[in-house]
Amino acid sequence: MKAHDVIIVGGGASGLTAAIAAKRAAPALRVALFESGARVGRKLLVTGNGRCNLTNERVEISRYHGGDLAAAGRVLDRFDGAATAAFFASLGVPLRADGTDGKLYPASLQAGSVVDVLRFECDRLGVETLLECHVTALTASGVAFEGGQAAARAVVIACGGRAAPHTGSCGSGYALLEQAGHTLTPLHPAIVPLRTETEPIRPVTKLRIEGVVTAFAGDEMRREAGEIHFAEYGLSGPPVMQLSGFVAARGGADLLLDLLPDRTGEWVLSYLRERRAAAYGDLAENLFLGLTHKRVGLMLLKRAGLSPRQAASSLSDGDLAALATLAKAFPLRATGTAGWADAQVTAGGVPLGEFTGDLMSKKRPGLFACGEVLDVTGDCGGFNLQWAWSSGYVAGSSAAAFAEGER
Repeated sequence: MKAHDVIIVGGGASGLTAAIAAKRAAPALRVALFESGARVGRKLLVTGNGRCNLTNERVEISRYHGGDLAAAGRVLDRFDGAATAAFFASLGVPLRADGTDGKLYPASLQAGSVVDVLRFECDRLGVETLLECHVTALTASGVAFEGGQAAARAVVIACGGRAAPHTGSCGSGYALLEQAGHTLTPLHPAIVPLRTETEPIRPVTKLRIEGVVTAFAGDEMRREAGEIHFAEYGLSGPPVMQLSGFVAARGGADLLLDLLPDRTGEWVLSYLRERRAAAYGDLAENLFLGLTHKRVGLMLLKRAGLSPRQAASSLSDGDLAALATLAKAFPLRATGTAGWADAQVTAGGVPLGEFTGDLMSKKRPGLFACGEVLDVTGDCGGFNLQWAWSSGYVAGSSAAAFAEGER
């Protein structure tokens, strides 16, 4: 049985950070990283469409969801956005902003370069990386893996969640933590497309338009704006992905789509009244011509029970009011989400309340956890990776301090 001071289980964003943090905090410690796949950082490679949205200029606890946000906020404060920028600068990766939404990327705009510098830093510091080494259980002295056992003074669980299984995420960290007596909140896909009733949106399948999506579940409501993607199964796009965790946690939700977000309902109604008498060919299908995509107009007419071929001049004031209302509040029922294969992150996990502020287990001294395995989920825009960096750094440096104290 090989002996280590600190074992990191999982070679993703939080695990690589934990390994680096442990070695930087205590260079003499023997730190090993166990990765079940053939390479580290596989999920990191596909983040930000391959450009790696590392963090956000506006990291706030309001952009996170979970059972103990106060504890999550304290972890984020210990290794905040400025610390993240300094960390990557130390690796030779300056950050750059892209757009107006605060997203920060590596200057290279390549996720592969981020994985490379993290891997190179682990090598430089002397972290022992064991690939294709799947940890199956915690033992009294460390961990068991397929083919053997390894001892360690401290173990960090950084296995990730269940989202994007093609990158190696299988949820194995949950079972390991449950072995130590931890509980698990319900898991569901997040930052994932929504499945909705499909007949009402059939005319706009494969269309993308700017809009606002509002989700209602009981007395709760959330609203997001951005490009809405209409698909055969339902909806996707940034605002939809942001709302997916809300919908999944409640088993569905009622949606209202504002398809003309830059216009008021009164303006739309006035516009339709003017076009009623001037629609090209006196056809209802040309009422919205020039205002929005023609297929959006056809969808609105269909939902209002009107024929696109009927005379525009025959439409009543009530018909126009119904069309204006639908354009600003198109109702749609979200029945659930797409599956784990299409999800970017896992919502739910092991409660933070079962860990100390150093992310050490209250059930088992010397056991730490970080990243997606914990019940903390961020919005789109770099917030989940910021949680990975923050929790990984806190868990890794804390594990090193614990291991030093045990030597």
